[in-house]
Amino acid sequence: MTDSTLSPLSRFANELLLVPTNSVAFAASYVAPVALLELLTASAATLRRKEVANRLQDADYEQRHGYRWYQNES
Repeated sequence: MTDSTLSPLSRFANELLLVPTNSVAFAASYVAPVALLELLTASAATLRRKEVANRLQDADYEQRHGYRWYQNES
């Protein structure tokens, strides 16, 4: 994934996804690349729905009951 065909990545890649980062502001906008990554993640998740659901359940348990950097005072 790159924003230009002139990128060094484009010479070595078998597949190339062009995603613009143009913006009217001074900083580049990364909305399009992030949207593409989310699209690829969602499509991969639909192909392996059960495996992804199991991993998300593990991550949910870890977020609720896992180690934290602080201790609750209660």
